[in-house]
Amino acid sequence: MSLLPGNKAPSFGGISVIDGDFQDIGLEDYEGYWLVLFFLPSDFDFIGTSSLLELEKIVDELHGLNCKVVACSRSSAVVHDVYGSIKPQYGGIRGLSIPILEDPSLDIARNYHMLKENGGHSFRGYYIMNPEGVVRAKAVGDLPVGIHIKHLLRKVQTLAALEWENQLLDEKLDPPVEDDNPDLLGKLKDKITPGNTFYIQNFLHQQDFPITKSGKLQSPINLPEMEPTVDLAPLKFNYTPPWEDEYDFYFTEETHQPDIDPQPTSITNNGHAWVTSIPDSFNSSIHGGPLTGTYRLFKLHCHWGSSEHSINGKHKDGELHFVHYNSKYDSIDSAITNPEGVCVVSVLLTIDDDYPNPELEKVADVLDLIQCKGESAETPVPLDVSGLLPAVKSYYTYPGGFTTPDYREVIDWIVMKEGICVSSKAINLMKDLSYGGPGDRTIDFNCRPIQKTGDRSIKLYMEPKVDSMADESLDNKKEEKSS
Repeated sequence: MSLLPGNKAPSFGGISVIDGDFQDIGLEDYEGYWLVLFFLPSDFDFIGTSSLLELEKIVDELHGLNCKVVACSRSSAVVHDVYGSIKPQYGGIRGLSIPILEDPSLDIARNYHMLKENGGHSFRGYYIMNPEGVVRAKAVGDLPVGIHIKHLLRKVQTLAALEWENQLLDEKLDPPVEDDNPDLLGKLKDKITPGNTFYIQNFLHQQDFPITKSGKLQSPINLPEMEPTVDLAPLKFNYTPPWEDEYDFYFTEETHQPDIDPQPTSITNNGHAWVTSIPDSFNSSIHGGPLTGTYRLFKLHCHWGSSEHSINGKHKDGELHFVHYNSKYDSIDSAITNPEGVCVVSVLLTIDDDYPNPELEKVADVLDLIQCKGESAETPVPLDVSGLLPAVKSYYTYPGGFTTPDYREVIDWIVMKEGICVSSKAINLMKDLSYGGPGDRTIDFNCRPIQKTGDRSIKLYMEPKVDSMADESLDNKKEEKSS
């Protein structure tokens, strides 16, 4: 019996190879994404190699449709690793960003009805699964028949658009759509375009910036599980506002009370995210870690619908960016023209309605007041920026670029390994923000797809664990001695 569209996709799992890294992956890792499971008979197969290289050319477009790709063949992960280390002109697939899953037992091919009986290998073909893990399309061919990659892309585009259109079937159009109403037709087309595709096409405009193709340090990237780097130091965050600072020059001599009143925090919809600027008078900064100087905190903004960075191939529900510039420059405008001019600290967000971050809830409280581009509102209580940092300060660091135009590669990225929580209400309010005025498309997704890592250096600093039992024992001894 064939596995037909409409059926739940069989679970799969095993060892895959991507960029020389061995990773355990399974169907559950792709929950919430469209998925193309691409079968080839074996590695070093001429037609299969050509298909994989053609598939690599459309990976960015597939990512823009919230679609991931996994290749699968009977060859072992060790063979996959060798296959991926050889240049294409010599029959390999070096540079491929698609994970290749091993299937030496042919169980995956068998479960997906792709096994060529008595052949010891799979047919050529692929399955397309929706974010709920339901098969929506399939294609299969015998060994002499290659797979048309452009047809694959067109199927994903059509299926993704239809799924959005089906979500709108219960909505009534008033007035009805007429062929002579191009404005309304255009708005309907925008509405059924997936949020990630709309963001890429209408805001990122990557085709207008050559560095997105030629650059070697584009962001965001996937951060792998790895061993900590021994020569990294901890980061030092100084995000305390002046009215909470204990330095004497911030206090009056008579009352020893703060001489600076708490300043409200202004949140603005800039047309693609919410953002808050940090006044220079706050003197908020970071130093240490991989940084060679002190970097001043300039602004804070958010991405949602996913996280931009992924860790070990897994995305979260959102991502905060703390944008800093090197204090040896007069301004952010001067800093972005120089290497080591900018540092961005990234904190990933996970939806948790039981333990949402209280500082993010302050932001959420005013989001319904800034639904249109250019609108601003002040939080009732000032935002404590330090409260947006995770308790554990372990971090990844790598050289990269901006994830929005103009994508220049001047950033020292610091991605916190641990994240913070956000309420589903806050995320939904973010998704209600508009690209423009009333009635315009809402920003339900504003993340750039994952970029190629290449050969750049990624490092990991792990904060030493505190031995709580030893601390408790020491406290008990102190109490006994004092008594």
